[in-house]
Amino acid sequence: MTVPVCNAKLLTVVSTYLLCAWSPMDLDLKLLDWNPRGLNNLARRAAIRGVVERFACDIVCLQETKLADPSDAIRAELVGSRCRSAFTSPAELTRGGLLVAWDPDRYNAQLISLVRHSITTTFSSRAGGTAWTLTNVYGPSDVDAAKESFLHDLAELRHSVVGPWLIVGDFNIILSIADKNIDRLNRRLMSKFRAMLNITKMKDIKLVGRHFTWSNEQDPPTLGRLDWAICNVDWDTSFPNDQLTAISSSISDHCPLVLSCGGKIKRYSGFRFEAFWPHVEGYA
Repeated sequence: MTVPVCNAKLLTVVSTYLLCAWSPMDLDLKLLDWNPRGLNNLARRAAIRGVVERFACDIVCLQETKLADPSDAIRAELVGSRCRSAFTSPAELTRGGLLVAWDPDRYNAQLISLVRHSITTTFSSRAGGTAWTLTNVYGPSDVDAAKESFLHDLAELRHSVVGPWLIVGDFNIILSIADKNIDRLNRRLMSKFRAMLNITKMKDIKLVGRHFTWSNEQDPPTLGRLDWAICNVDWDTSFPNDQLTAISSSISDHCPLVLSCGGKIKRYSGFRFEAFWPHVEGYA
């Protein structure tokens, strides 16, 4: 029998995994993830606020804001007084733009990275517990080269993240054949997306309520799964009861997604071998 030999790098990976498995987390997280196709419309802002209040969201991730810098007044219309702290990435003219807003009474936040297509923030509960990282993305919708660069940049973010990591947003890319209702598929980009998940050791969180998250609103419609919530092993271990739910809306061609992480977690008390560990440098 061959006994695996572990170096310092592998031991660090295993130690981090075990630490995250045992550290307490904030169990009442409610996160809204949505591309409303612009915040420069009063009806859209009212609809977003309605979802925030209905689900008592304490973190809000929006894509394609189409605003250079949402004012305090606009943010108040969006999320009320609850999620009054925010990081934003400006739109270029009327294209793109990102917003991450949160309840400062519940969370401390530290900005890790703010670029054209993503905002990465580390959150920690004011009640204590392990810090975790959130990346909100709006993937390019044009040429393949831009989408491949976007996926590469996401993969590179793994070097800046320690512990639980969640990526949400409009990726503008499908993952499999089942994620589109017509045969016009870009298999190269699908392969690149899968490669990014493998490199970062992430997986998609199962969507409840519907399969497709976007429609071109034509007759007959083209439907696709463009909006994703993906997580790493540390997140999956810390939030085993998370649930991603799609809800209906008439103001955007993307449906809102609400991620709920609630309930009592029964901690696993044994040792669990993870399939990706043999691929870590130093495992032999």
